[in-house]
Amino acid sequence: MNRVLIVEDARLIRESLAKSIGQLHPGSIVSGAAGNGEEALEWLEAHYADVCVTDIRMPRLDGLKLLERINERYQWMATIIVSSYDEFEYARKSLQLQAVDYILKPIEPEQLKRSLDTAEEALSQRRHREASETLLRMAPHCRPLARQWVERLKTQNVGSLPALADRTLDALDAWAGEASYLLPTLAKLWLHTVLEELANEGIRLPWTEEPAAGGSGEEDAALPIGQARSCFRRRAAASLERDGTRLAEAIRTRLEAGGVSSVMQQMKAYIQRHYAEKIGLQDIADAVGISKNYVSVVFKNETGSTALQYIVELRLKKAADLLSQGSLRIYEVAQQVGYDDIDYFAKLFRSAYGMTPAEYKKKMSMAIE
Repeated sequence: MNRVLIVEDARLIRESLAKSIGQLHPGSIVSGAAGNGEEALEWLEAHYADVCVTDIRMPRLDGLKLLERINERYQWMATIIVSSYDEFEYARKSLQLQAVDYILKPIEPEQLKRSLDTAEEALSQRRHREASETLLRMAPHCRPLARQWVERLKTQNVGSLPALADRTLDALDAWAGEASYLLPTLAKLWLHTVLEELANEGIRLPWTEEPAAGGSGEEDAALPIGQARSCFRRRAAASLERDGTRLAEAIRTRLEAGGVSSVMQQMKAYIQRHYAEKIGLQDIADAVGISKNYVSVVFKNETGSTALQYIVELRLKKAADLLSQGSLRIYEVAQQVGYDDIDYFAKLFRSAYGMTPAEYKKKMSMAIE
């Protein structure tokens, strides 16, 4: 929701503009009104606004001078110029001063709506660019934090997400610096950073943006400048909480649909085929098209052990089967299950079965006799 300041010396026009904006543009809230440029600057010293809709011809300080002051002091704002003077010079000067639009009196409702749409889009693009640049600048700090999100989401450790969201909000707040108005946009882009990290792990989720929640009674009031940062923090926190919950639900749905079980089956099948070879996490990951970190997470969640432990257990089981047949020597069994070092193989086997391979082989042969 963008907060709008109306600057117009004619009271009836001010009131008409306020009413029209409230009716025509649900994305805007009229937060203040002033009769001239000086009053507007006084109001802005104490209150926050995103958009200024101002007349040009006013006493004490006109609209063009006001636009100059806004560009100097409140660079985050967008300005729409309103005038009853259909003169190219006014339009040219206002556009030179980076006004987003110039509309003429009497104001047509549809033109006012288009101008507010233009201001909204200009602010959105500007803040998206500034927030993207901020995250890019802080990239070395972003990735470790994003990795924490990924691990919590993949392991469905949803209970820890609120605390992690709080830490993320504190980080975004620090990175925003004086530009606290960027916090809601930073929160939105942060979730896209997490989505990218999930995609790197082989988890690609369909994602659609949801509109921001509607305004509350608090939103309808003028926002004191001293409370602006807290307001933006609340919006960013709501975004992190909502989208974090959506991400967790999307991953849970994927789990319930058998996505992870299917991956697990593929990994086990690959290990069954290649257990006697020198395989590691990266080989398994490459075979099923996921990251090796995700291999570890899935194995731990599905089996309670690591992939490497699973390989060792499978090799020793196969070794026990071969030993029980009695036709192969110990070193031949070790080689067939992937071990060139017979002493290391014997140590692993003894740890798993409580006896050496030779003792196990002898025991199995006696049982057969």
